[in-house]
Amino acid sequence: MRIAIIGVRGVPVIYSGFETLAEKLSVGLVRKGHSLTVYSRRGYVNPERSSYKGVKIITLPAPGGKNWETFVHSLASTLHACIKGKYELIYFVGVGSTIFSILPRILGIKTVVNVDGLDWRREKWGPVGKVYLAFSEVLACFLPNRVITDSLYIKRYYRRKYGKETVYLPYGFEPYTGKNRQILARLGLSAGKYIVWVGRLVPDNHTDELIRAFKSLETPLKCVVVGDDRLNGGYKRKIKNLAGGEARIIFTGFLDREKYSALVKNALCYVETKRSGGTHPSLVEAMGFGTLVISNSHSANREVAGAGAIYYQKGSVKSLVKAVKVAVKGRGTAKLRKISLNIAKSRYSWTPIIRAYEDLFSSLTG
Repeated sequence: MRIAIIGVRGVPVIYSGFETLAEKLSVGLVRKGHSLTVYSRRGYVNPERSSYKGVKIITLPAPGGKNWETFVHSLASTLHACIKGKYELIYFVGVGSTIFSILPRILGIKTVVNVDGLDWRREKWGPVGKVYLAFSEVLACFLPNRVITDSLYIKRYYRRKYGKETVYLPYGFEPYTGKNRQILARLGLSAGKYIVWVGRLVPDNHTDELIRAFKSLETPLKCVVVGDDRLNGGYKRKIKNLAGGEARIIFTGFLDREKYSALVKNALCYVETKRSGGTHPSLVEAMGFGTLVISNSHSANREVAGAGAIYYQKGSVKSLVKAVKVAVKGRGTAKLRKISLNIAKSRYSWTPIIRAYEDLFSSLTG
């Protein structure tokens, strides 16, 4: 099959859920003999790179800032794919890209859309963005050939609200067996003596909950925040101001997968504050690394981690403080780590997920 992926920042992975999916899926399908192209955004990837592990990379401009970047790039990518690509199927990631699936469908190209979570609820969007994303949900119910949801929570939402049946395909995790702890030494960390958070520093990821909770704790532990905001939005500045130069709080910026994996693997616990999406890849990976998980009580997070996490009331700093104290005491946490690891292995392995994608795409292209 000749397949294009549109809607991501690019590959190799720039840490984010969709980029991880795009890399794992495209490389996995290439190994199965298919032709994959990932449309990438200038400014996020090396513009000189034209391929990665057999995956073709086409890099196009992405002007417009945080509000229009994805829209403009997805439009340009769709036009390029339809005019020059000769693809059998285009996989759009992100509900906001749904509108562009109409052109390839008119041209007889099969289309699949991954709607992610409930994007219109994200705090980073203004009124116009929220209306557009809510409208895109409606479009997803009839424009593409198939709709993918990465969470059963989101699958139920589409069925209940729109009567739309979607295909459930979650994110996977890649086991980490590395022993390299150089990143820990560089940051002045010791294994098991810090807590870790992973994600972009944007409002709907609620990093501030963790910072507020951690600052109220009298503990020798450190707090490591892995991630950044390339667009340098106001929330990033807010978080750093909130940290107030506290020596125990470390901001790493974006890290490559080896360093990121080593930090999560060796942490006392991973904290999940995000609550606007479906399945969060960093949560799945922390479980797969055997790291103790603390998560808010968002339904989608409970669905993923099940009985293998310490939960706190979403939005409650006081409840999060209590959860961290439970993790520090360590009573019963070995059992939780084992449960979450088993869940990750049984539900979130990339091999069967990529096979399911191949089966779905093949059923459409014939």
